[in-house]
Amino acid sequence: MIALIWRAMLARRVVAVAMFLLAVLVSTGLSLAPWYAQRAAGTAATARIAAAPQAERTVSASGTVAVDLAGETVVQTFAASARRALALPVTGAAVGAELAATVSAGERGIALPLRYREGLCANAVVDGHCPQGTGEVLLSAQSAERLGVRVGDRLEASAGPAAPRQQLRLVGLYRPADPLSWYWTTAADAAWTTFDTVAAAGASVRATYDAMLSPPVFSRGGELTAAIERMRRVPLQVDAAGGALADRITADRLVVRRGVFLAAAQLAVLGWLAMAVAARYAAEERRFDAAQLALRGARRWRLLAATGGQTAVPLAAGTLAGAAVGVLADGPGRLPIAGGVLAAALAGAVLADWRIAGLSVERLLHTAAPRPPKLGTAVVEACVLAVAGAAVYQSLVSGSPIGVQLLAPGLLAASAAILAGRLLVPTATAVGRSALVNGRVTAAFGALLLARRAAAYRMLPLLTAAGCLLVLAAQSWAEVGHARHERAAVEVGGERVLTVAAADRVRLLNAVRAADPDGRQAMAVVAGAGPGGEPVLGAASAAVGPLGSLLSAETARHGLLSASTDRGHAADVDEWQQIVLDHGSDYLTTPSPELLRRLTADIVSLQLAMALAGSDAQRRELSRIGAVLAAFAAKTTSNVGDLHEARRWWRTANNVADESGDLATILWVRGQEIIRALYDGRDVDAVLPLVDQAEARAAGATAAMLPSLLSGKAQALALAGRTHDARTALRQLERTYASLPGEMTTVRGSESDLKWPVTKLWFTASYVHAHSGALQEASKAQEQALEHYLPGHVRAPAQIKLHRALCMVRAGDTTQGLCYARTVLADLPHAHHVRPVLDGACTVLHAVPHEQRRQPAYSELAHSLTTATASGIG
Repeated sequence: MIALIWRAMLARRVVAVAMFLLAVLVSTGLSLAPWYAQRAAGTAATARIAAAPQAERTVSASGTVAVDLAGETVVQTFAASARRALALPVTGAAVGAELAATVSAGERGIALPLRYREGLCANAVVDGHCPQGTGEVLLSAQSAERLGVRVGDRLEASAGPAAPRQQLRLVGLYRPADPLSWYWTTAADAAWTTFDTVAAAGASVRATYDAMLSPPVFSRGGELTAAIERMRRVPLQVDAAGGALADRITADRLVVRRGVFLAAAQLAVLGWLAMAVAARYAAEERRFDAAQLALRGARRWRLLAATGGQTAVPLAAGTLAGAAVGVLADGPGRLPIAGGVLAAALAGAVLADWRIAGLSVERLLHTAAPRPPKLGTAVVEACVLAVAGAAVYQSLVSGSPIGVQLLAPGLLAASAAILAGRLLVPTATAVGRSALVNGRVTAAFGALLLARRAAAYRMLPLLTAAGCLLVLAAQSWAEVGHARHERAAVEVGGERVLTVAAADRVRLLNAVRAADPDGRQAMAVVAGAGPGGEPVLGAASAAVGPLGSLLSAETARHGLLSASTDRGHAADVDEWQQIVLDHGSDYLTTPSPELLRRLTADIVSLQLAMALAGSDAQRRELSRIGAVLAAFAAKTTSNVGDLHEARRWWRTANNVADESGDLATILWVRGQEIIRALYDGRDVDAVLPLVDQAEARAAGATAAMLPSLLSGKAQALALAGRTHDARTALRQLERTYASLPGEMTTVRGSESDLKWPVTKLWFTASYVHAHSGALQEASKAQEQALEHYLPGHVRAPAQIKLHRALCMVRAGDTTQGLCYARTVLADLPHAHHVRPVLDGACTVLHAVPHEQRRQPAYSELAHSLTTATASGIG
């Protein structure tokens, strides 16, 4: 039997070699897939680590220890405990100690910690000499300039009001040799000195241990997380930026493994189908051999062995050859994969010949043209085509690979094969018929022969699928290369990038402006983190137009303020608080386009300030300020007519307010959104849930936090027709107003949208009563409000007058009400035709009964509104 199979394989050596190579391809690909995934993940991790700054590979631990003049061993003991808890390989480490202090020279003094750290002089460029004895210190050039001292001058240091003053001598000026190295990641400006000097200044100091982790650590993110937990249990205060790098590497590894798994799965499915089709084709070609063996009386199992062996032997040999490649590359652990491929290949071979072995001699000797697939096969093919269509649709509409989109390459190849198989016979028949009619006999017989060849019917779909996969693989290869170039361009950011460690924002901006005054070649960029940890880039260049110029000026102004005072970032926070107060007044008087330009510049500048905030408390306060500015941006954006963008600003304002954790700001922003939603085209049924959500956040709120929310609630309920509930909310607002502190209700100078004077209470009452039909109460509220408005405030009085026009229409004096509303719009400067004012006029129009809308007064008011809207909302 073996000799018979061998001679049959030699006779059909082309088929045997093809099956052998097919099995080698599938087995090798699947055996090497895990090895390739591991290798690719390692390459990606290496590239990610190489591109990461050293700051992202640094772990810093600190703790308070008691020391004396001979207490350096205490710090070394602290460092040893940190090293034991870390228990990870490092490429560099430094032990240090520091003490918060005030360094002074004469009448000048600055808050500057006394700091000692191993390896200082090896990582710094010193003009003078390094500290060697007790009392010798190094200062940065900026600190020395602020103190007005030079090398050799005397200084004093004090660790607190009750602590004795320590005499120091300035022995040199330093600057970091490599500002971006791990050594300076946590080393802010300080008075660098010896350990004895630090120990002499206080009974307890803050011991520090900083280390840069070795690259292999980040490929095992779980080890880093466990090490950080061990260090915190010591207990130590730990700051590790490397966790984010480890997370990115883990995400890269998952992406690579998923991609390789999907590719291997498609290779397994398509490879097995290819082997099965090839085995079926070979079995059909051996029908005559099987008939001869059947005529000689061979039993079915011998018939199956003789015919199926011609397929099973080359497939098994190819599978084993592929397994050998996998073992050589990745060890014997991949043998189970080869075993699975072998089992699948043998199953395909047996199934291909099983039906042939059971046919009678007459059936074996009978040949016929290929027939179309049966109904069940057609249903399966239709499902494959439908799923392929869904995969293509997902690829077009989704930015990330999800669902069946992951199988798109294989599905497209299968679809191409199905269509090729379905179209082969009718196409070849049509071509042959046309050739016969036109007298091209050779072409006609060639096409008709192709239509009747079973081999062509089976092999063409296979070749089509292979060609489709080849094209898709080439396309993916090209896309990967293009994406690599795009990512490099994004990460580098320009043709040339110079990374510097600027002393402050002002110096960086001034240096860039001096080098490129027109802003055509260079841009200053500062990288930081936003309130939620998201990356923030602050950029300034003259090339970005008027907004960029305003942004640059504001950034320079804030930096100058921060640099000119010892309070630093705290002074910057005070300045931002004043900016918010300014916008509160400007909102009521400044034209909306100009105000929006200012707000945009301030918000971008605020992002930079948040990225450079000196503490979590300052960042939370800046987030509170950002929420208020975002709310003003939402209202102003609505005033210029962009309601879609305004809703986005409201979402941002709410999110940033939540990040600040300030309940007063959270409720103020939500109250303002509720009020503006009534004027911005939102349905009242969509506004009332906003009221419920805000009230759910109001637990524990004081009276000063509630006016905006209660005012919006009362107005929304009145517009919804819930008169009783609206009046109840109005009474609650009146009680709340009575308990407000004086600084909230008193207006000095100009009106402010951040204050809550009595005019806002009367405005709410006017709105509620006018929309509820209580005309007398509405008239009283309108008279009180108009009496108390300051002379420069024009928008709210115009709205009150439109409430009065609405009451006239509802009282039956339609013509007078329409004329009064038109006069209000005409008398109001165009710059103040903001969304709430125009919405009030529209409400007057909508209140006019349908049978009275043909009068001229109605048309004139409608024309005034149309003209105001067409010419741009203020």
